[in-house]
Amino acid sequence: MKSIVVSFLIVASLSLIKAQPLEPFLDVCKQRFERAYFIPTTSTCEKILKANPKNPEGYFCMGKAKYGKQEYDSALFYLDNAVKINAAFHEALMARGFIRAVVGNYGGSHEDFAKVLRISPGDSNINFFGGYAYMVARKFKEAVGEFDLAIKVNPLDEDAYVEKGEAKDFLKDYPNALKDLTAAMPKFPKSSRLFNSRGHVKYRMRDFPGAIADYKKAIELAPEDPNSDKYEYLNNLGNAKSEANDNKGAIADLTEAITLQPKNVRAYNNRGVAKTMISDFKGAYEDYNKVIELTPNEPSAYHNRAHIRTELKDYKGAADDFSVAIRLDPKEPSAFYYRGLAKLKLKNKQSACDDFRSALHFGMPEAKDEIDKNCK
Repeated sequence: MKSIVVSFLIVASLSLIKAQPLEPFLDVCKQRFERAYFIPTTSTCEKILKANPKNPEGYFCMGKAKYGKQEYDSALFYLDNAVKINAAFHEALMARGFIRAVVGNYGGSHEDFAKVLRISPGDSNINFFGGYAYMVARKFKEAVGEFDLAIKVNPLDEDAYVEKGEAKDFLKDYPNALKDLTAAMPKFPKSSRLFNSRGHVKYRMRDFPGAIADYKKAIELAPEDPNSDKYEYLNNLGNAKSEANDNKGAIADLTEAITLQPKNVRAYNNRGVAKTMISDFKGAYEDYNKVIELTPNEPSAYHNRAHIRTELKDYKGAADDFSVAIRLDPKEPSAFYYRGLAKLKLKNKQSACDDFRSALHFGMPEAKDEIDKNCK
């Protein structure tokens, strides 16, 4: 049972990680947006609007302020008004296009960026944020095209090189992603992000020693790079070390990441995997408790904790966790399958057989063996 548990833990953890590679990219875009657009206080904007209720700058100001408070619908309302008053308001259209992408209105986002390109061509921000909109829509081929245009407009747009590599990574075009990132490095010799992105590509190619070397270089450069994200680099380094079977080293790196951002779930999740690999099940249990505390609606977190509970022979707790996972993701066959195994341990054969049948129905052929053995 142990090998099955560990194998599934890795799969479950990677399923959680798979939903997250866009997060660092979105952080880069958010930081770039906020560098380009100072985020004021609402009181500052209210004074502008009070002095002249028809001043588009006042509505633009309030749109940025509401964005800063994560009140996106309100931000769009004010930006709509700014554009109604001045249809050629370049910055308001840019801001609205970015925020529309944040809320998932990708068509509206691209309309805004197209208008800006007609009004004011030659700004790499336009293509960069257009690439962002394609990335969050998971249209990675189109994103690559936008980042290429941003680089053509501004050959020193570091963000565009980094994110073009990320987009090619999502397309699984690893050789070209590696080539592009390596070619960009002489232009930006102190860019920790380029090394981190190249490390990520090497990780995907299963070149774990190469990935480890790049992540270490990113960490080394981080103090000199104002756009660095040491948490991200440590998290990635820990993952690569774990894949290279250096789980103790991985735990050390992930623990350091947690000290930097104790409310970020990824390092707890990945440290739980590394602890499981060295059979530190109590430590892994504590980490998955934290994952669930931070992301109570993530089904894979309950999968992982359920397997740890199985290792600790807490079969009822395991079955309960699988039940929560099923409630959150009712068609995941492995949750039914492993809950069935836990129920067998609890001598609840009839209910276990129901779970095995559900697992088979939803696409897990391994369940048929358990049905044949236990459900005649």
